[in-house]
Amino acid sequence: MTAGLRRTAVRLDRTFPSTLEHVDDVCREIRAFLHQHGAGNAAFVVELVGRESLNNAVIHGNQRDGHKTVRLGLRLDSTHVRLSVADEGPGFDWRRGLNAPPPGEYATNGRGLPILSLYADRVRYNAPGNRLTVWIPRRPREE
Repeated sequence: MTAGLRRTAVRLDRTFPSTLEHVDDVCREIRAFLHQHGAGNAAFVVELVGRESLNNAVIHGNQRDGHKTVRLGLRLDSTHVRLSVADEGPGFDWRRGLNAPPPGEYATNGRGLPILSLYADRVRYNAPGNRLTVWIPRRPREE
């Protein structure tokens, strides 16, 4: 890249009915989008965080009500993938969730916040807790 020029961010925005089948479709789109824009090395983590967040929006936020929608915003810049997920539910007490103990090995609930804390540089919820924004490094962290 020429000195002084900045690479502009690219976006993927989707709004879809609140069903798990649509989550699968959107996750395939996320993976393809990242590969198309040279961020395939971040695809596993972004899809993991995205799938967990989208599933929570469908299951817990919108109570699997297919008449409600989930919104995804994905922004890719030179350093991060910013993922935003919003649902039409009332939200949840994310502050209390941050202090909850990690789920057991075979738990099917309670994985979202621990996954976010492992992979995201920054996590932000709106006040009611029905919109989440995370910043995931574009380059995987060194173990």
